[in-house]
Amino acid sequence: MADMTSGELAEKQLLAYNARNLEEFLACYSSDVEVYEFPSVLTYKGKDKMRERYSKRFREAENLHCTIVNRITMGNYAIDQESVRGIEVGKEVSVCAIYYVEKNLISKVWFMRP
Repeated sequence: MADMTSGELAEKQLLAYNARNLEEFLACYSSDVEVYEFPSVLTYKGKDKMRERYSKRFREAENLHCTIVNRITMGNYAIDQESVRGIEVGKEVSVCAIYYVEKNLISKVWFMRP
């Protein structure tokens, strides 16, 4: 993968997510990616755990789609305000995702919900 900015990498994983393309989605993440509930609760670590979670979501969630409401990029960070449908039945969920990029892959993600 050619060098990408944090915003470009966040966009690439978003497009793969919306296409439910698990391999393209996972290709954006480091093998030891850490995923947190903001600010510091480690939810899981590693691409294998991510594969388990997202393969199930991609298979089972009807109408799964994420729309970026706003994106801020600063250096190695991309911060997305997202509206996601399909993860809770019958409603859109507001989420803030913070992506940290190292060595051209997303190595940490923090999710924040209201």
